[in-house]
Amino acid sequence: MAGREPVGIASARPGLAASAAIALAYGAVLPVLPTVVASSPSPARAIAELMAVYSAAMVVTAPIWVLVCRQLPAHLLVRLSLLGQAAAMIMLLWSSETTMLLLARGLQGIFAGAALPALQTAASRAAGSEGDRSQRLSDLTRAALVGGLLGPGVGGARRPTTAWSARSSSALPCSCLQPQRSGRRPGPPPLSWPARVRHAIATSSS
Repeated sequence: MAGREPVGIASARPGLAASAAIALAYGAVLPVLPTVVASSPSPARAIAELMAVYSAAMVVTAPIWVLVCRQLPAHLLVRLSLLGQAAAMIMLLWSSETTMLLLARGLQGIFAGAALPALQTAASRAAGSEGDRSQRLSDLTRAALVGGLLGPGVGGARRPTTAWSARSSSALPCSCLQPQRSGRRPGPPPLSWPARVRHAIATSSS
């Protein structure tokens, strides 16, 4: 297994796409964090904790993922990383409790750290020479930088039109159910369709 090329990411494009997607997922959450922790007593501290737990999770679990990468094919580990991050982002954007937010952010960091050794291993095994290996690793780094650059823009662009959190999505129907408060007194309730027809007939005959 050690000498076999990983199936699915032997070529450069899938690995570059995975590297960019992981960095993009990290950056896309950043503009949303103020909305996610809006109900927290200290939003600034909550954002700092969410940022720190992501990095801490990657640092702590990095040696573990290196050992796992020696036992599992790299393409399986990359898929596990992408699926795990997707689930963690759903938890992060649909939860309002601080404990769940920290857990979701930590899981996102854990699964993000899983892809790094897998992608580097796949690039090293697929390389035909030392120069090719350096080029492939450099391409992975550039793809991650591009994803990290586009991530905040994607998150910021979708934030006004997309219900990123449970609070924002649930607030929309609740606001529609509440009566609009203004200086004018509420008028009579709207007429039903039969009443409107009778009113139109009476008006035209008179």
